[in-house]
Amino acid sequence: MYGKLENNILKYAPHYIIHSNKMILNPQGEDYLTAGYKEIEFGIMPLVEGNKNIIETYSENDSKIIVSYMLEDTQTTSTTDTQ
Repeated sequence: MYGKLENNILKYAPHYIIHSNKMILNPQGEDYLTAGYKEIEFGIMPLVEGNKNIIETYSENDSKIIVSYMLEDTQTTSTTDTQ
């Protein structure tokens, strides 16, 4: 799987790309790399127990984007209506 990081948002590569004024249907890995996409490497997703949310974090190097996961406590708020 290939993608790009834009403003720390992971954008997955489309099923077709336009590169050098040419539309490539069903692009292969080399086509994505030539168009500026990087291979995405996913870490191990943790098991969620209790009131937790999974948060994705991203880092990248010259050749790939690494997706990591961390757990965050769920914020619960209760409101009381008074009449």
